[in-house]
Amino acid sequence: MSTAPDISQATPRNRRAQTFATIAIAKNGDTTDIASVIPVTAGSGAPNHNAHVAGEIYIRTDGTAAAGTALYIATNTSGTWAPLVNLGAFAPTAISLTDNTAAALDISEAANVYLRFVTTNGSESVTIGKPVLFGGGLAPGSIFKSTEQTGTGSAQNIAHGLGTTPSLVWVTVTEDPGGTGFDVTEGSHGSTNCVVTVTTGVKYKVLAFK
Repeated sequence: MSTAPDISQATPRNRRAQTFATIAIAKNGDTTDIASVIPVTAGSGAPNHNAHVAGEIYIRTDGTAAAGTALYIATNTSGTWAPLVNLGAFAPTAISLTDNTAAALDISEAANVYLRFVTTNGSESVTIGKPVLFGGGLAPGSIFKSTEQTGTGSAQNIAHGLGTTPSLVWVTVTEDPGGTGFDVTEGSHGSTNCVVTVTTGVKYKVLAFK
């Protein structure tokens, strides 16, 4: 071409010549009619763009004005809308959440929340809304199970090796030789030992989680 095409002209020939890597936005949060998308490169008053060429990207929102509006993407006017959720494409090294928010980040499907991050001051937490399957098992060093112990009636220290105070300690009685009943009392667990008091002669095991 001797001169660059004028992309303000609405002729299909010129529009197709300029639409490699087009980025277009759907009108009014349109969720179904991809053909109603108007290319940004052709101007807001241009006719609907129907050319299907490599590199075209169409973007819409879910039609709400609220912060955090979901973005959807389609590759051409005959494609299917898909949520724009591929964070790997951005290679983030950190995700910063809004402070003091009841649902600072939700990972969900429709109304089903699979993972929720709560940053409410004083009540920070991560809520898992579905069953968790540990396909790779628990990380080494995150759980301790003692050998069978024998109660003395006094506080006993059982070294757990977790390197930090356990978040959960469970004491299970394995044998009551006297058959007269028993008492189990947990003491103040520390970063080195679980502290347990069990009736004299009663057998037990300790399970602790990091």
